[in-house]
Amino acid sequence: MFKKISFIFIGFIITLIFLLSTFSCAKDSQDNSTNIESDNQFYYSNLLDSYKKDVLLIIKNHHNISSMDWIENEENAKNNSFFTSDNIIYQVEYYKKNNNYQLDDMQKKYFLKDMENKLYIDKLSYELNELKSNSKYDVLLNNINNLYNGVDIDFSSLEISYEKITNTLPGQEQITENFYSNISLKFNYWINYLDKNKKPTKFNTIDYNFNYSLNTNTSLENAWKNLIKNLEFNFLGLPKEISNGFGDLDAKKLKINSDDKTFCMYQSKNINLGCDQTKELNDYFNNKELDQIISKLLQENVNLKESIRANTFKPYNFVEDSIDYNNIFSADKDQVNYSWNDGGEGQKFYNIIFNNIDNEMESENSDILSNYVNKSSLDWKKTFNNGLKNIVDDSIILKDSEKELIKSKYDSYSVLGTLNIDNLEVVVKGDNGNEYSQKLPQFKIQFSYSVDLSDKYLKQESNVNNSATLKSTLINLKQGINIYKNAIGISKKDEKDPLSPILTFTGNAKKVESNDFIEKEFSIWEYLKKSQVKKYDLNFISDFLFFNILSTDFVIRQGYYIKVARQFIFDVKIKSMLNEENFNLNYSNGQLLFPSTNYDYKFNLIFKINFINISFNLSISSAPNQTKYVALLSSY
Repeated sequence: MFKKISFIFIGFIITLIFLLSTFSCAKDSQDNSTNIESDNQFYYSNLLDSYKKDVLLIIKNHHNISSMDWIENEENAKNNSFFTSDNIIYQVEYYKKNNNYQLDDMQKKYFLKDMENKLYIDKLSYELNELKSNSKYDVLLNNINNLYNGVDIDFSSLEISYEKITNTLPGQEQITENFYSNISLKFNYWINYLDKNKKPTKFNTIDYNFNYSLNTNTSLENAWKNLIKNLEFNFLGLPKEISNGFGDLDAKKLKINSDDKTFCMYQSKNINLGCDQTKELNDYFNNKELDQIISKLLQENVNLKESIRANTFKPYNFVEDSIDYNNIFSADKDQVNYSWNDGGEGQKFYNIIFNNIDNEMESENSDILSNYVNKSSLDWKKTFNNGLKNIVDDSIILKDSEKELIKSKYDSYSVLGTLNIDNLEVVVKGDNGNEYSQKLPQFKIQFSYSVDLSDKYLKQESNVNNSATLKSTLINLKQGINIYKNAIGISKKDEKDPLSPILTFTGNAKKVESNDFIEKEFSIWEYLKKSQVKKYDLNFISDFLFFNILSTDFVIRQGYYIKVARQFIFDVKIKSMLNEENFNLNYSNGQLLFPSTNYDYKFNLIFKINFINISFNLSISSAPNQTKYVALLSSY
């Protein structure tokens, strides 16, 4: 959903002025060489970071499946070698006497075998190796047979515990005894890749928590697999007397006080910077209410003789990786198409996005964007409603009562997704007074976000004046466009001059916000002069407009744009309609010229952020022997 941004060209034979003649040429070749070497290192580091993020995403999704078997009844664990009740009891008693576990090489071998079985390592290895099909990572993965290189277990973090809990059945002398145990530790994975010198090496992933339970109570295993794991799909459908709408969030509950109340948890793929609601989510969830909800759920649905409750054993700390989106109200799937210079609506939108208009035009442009949101939101609502239908109506997991409850609330939703929960434990207590705490593996709960839960904009005839959701949408759209123009340095284009550049840049991108991280203005043209770019093609222009050129300054602006403009969608690209993606522009005297041909170049210039998805059609005349050119890009 989030791709790189691109630009497009037009004119007869198109010129692209990248370098300002006013820049000094005093920089010697040694300066340029140093800069190029620095950029190569930056490119490699940037690519490696992207690879690591993809690896972590695969592992995260894989653990959501494999953790299904981390709470296990003894009857289903007969193939275990280390994870057996006899060995667990032996290890705990050994620890009491020696202050350490009995872990010789054979025991560690048994431990690793059982753990890899619970992690479904063969399946994980297959999923990781699919990254080799992505040509983007050829520099890192060429000739590497298997990305997975083993599990790195931190045995110093190992904790093993067990408890035998007895209960007397009501009105009977019979006593039942259940065995509960927990094995927990930290671990990570070794992942293969090539270093900068193309030599095989490996890296450690982040640490993960392995929380495994072996028990003799089938009710606990069933509660984990069929109740808690299903909260990913039905948390919003829990009866009001259990959940009291806790999973239905809005700006008021999260205390989002800005005019733009768009929910945004998204980081740049190239740098750890982006928009987030971490503080708001942490403040909302760290109040024990979720403990009470899951306690009620267990008590009413699990056939346990013991008393049972849920408890938070550490504070919540949500990050971008904690969230998965199932459905978002946006323009992502509803593209509109215009000609960039049609003299009508298309040209107006082109000027709003890619031209710095005079102040007196701002009011008119504001009206254009307001009308656009009012009209386009009809399509966005239809798309969002269809997504909700697929998730709710067509679900084979949800009960009819759960479906009806969710549908009765979702007219205000703008986001439907899941949150990862990794800090809950289940506490069971028998009538003998014995109590046991079982840490739960990570699981997901369903959540929704509305700008205002009382704004039923999906059902009502809504517009930017009577809907809090669409009002916030308009504000997010305006700042998404304006901040992009400042961050990339778009200047005013002279529309009266037929040879005026299609796009005009100041050459110095403005600081986006008063912050030391990006305080100074950035000279785009000076950087391009230093970098000595040798290949000017569509990919280069795309990278330039996506802040994705090999420069820390560029990539920081990408992350900072996402953060300040609060954009969870950021995609601008240039696409040839004639399959001429790989031709090179000719550089001459500070200009980039299209190769002269007997046909017109035809392109789509696509600009997509949260609430606009627009494609401008451009046809560029490229007749041989043309003597006057129109520049795509200039630094006036």
